[in-house]
Amino acid sequence: MTPCITPSITARAMRSLHHEHNTSHVMDVPSPAAANAARRHCCIAKHRFARYSCGMRALFLCLLALLPLPALAEVVVIEKTTGPLSFMAGTQEYILSSLYAPPNATHTLDNWQGQSMDATTHGKDRWQRMRITAPLALTLLEQGKAQLMPLEGLPTAGQWLAEDKARSDNKGLWSQACCGVLDAGKAENGMGSWRVVQGIITGITARRDVTYINFGADWREDFTIVVPTRIAKQLDMSAWQGKLLEVRGVIEWRYGPSITLTHAAQIRLPELTTP
Repeated sequence: MTPCITPSITARAMRSLHHEHNTSHVMDVPSPAAANAARRHCCIAKHRFARYSCGMRALFLCLLALLPLPALAEVVVIEKTTGPLSFMAGTQEYILSSLYAPPNATHTLDNWQGQSMDATTHGKDRWQRMRITAPLALTLLEQGKAQLMPLEGLPTAGQWLAEDKARSDNKGLWSQACCGVLDAGKAENGMGSWRVVQGIITGITARRDVTYINFGADWREDFTIVVPTRIAKQLDMSAWQGKLLEVRGVIEWRYGPSITLTHAAQIRLPELTTP
């Protein structure tokens, strides 16, 4: 049997359904103003993301540039000397790193001009010279034509032996007033220059950011070694009081003559060092 449906009820139901359908349909379609606002927000979000991405890429490249370059081996030919320890090979200037010779010294590499040598590169310095280490350094140390200036890691035992032998024989630079060993009590005589200084430690004072190694009764006037905390952590100074210590670097005025360390290898205790 077909059910009986009242026409009025059916009409009302159909109108209600038609109203709900139309209402929901209208709510799904945004107004022009809302659509424009959504597009603006989308554009702003895209621009912000683009800026963030660019910033992150720039930060990554900056951090990458700060990483040390890996050491690379190559063969170089000394074509023309440009300084005591520097020379040209092709269009690139090279300098023997971890060695020191005064700027006014004779060109110590002249005897090797035209010769090739194995070298390990360590990146360029501020003057765009390629820093290298090479076996030739040992010969220069033996002849007293250069002194150790530790920058590319620790000097080898052989390098210390070669330098100490030239030093005891008073060869080359070690015989000159500009480069001989300077007593800590006379460190002011080497102000502004790179020197090797030796003296007895009279006191060690550790602060939050730095440690001071003193060589006299008055730290305001006497020679001092300034050791940044990052380097002090590499050194055991507990038994250094009263010991003979050697340091090398540029002497500057900081409440008296002082040398600020950049590498732990700049200092050594001769009595505890091998050799």
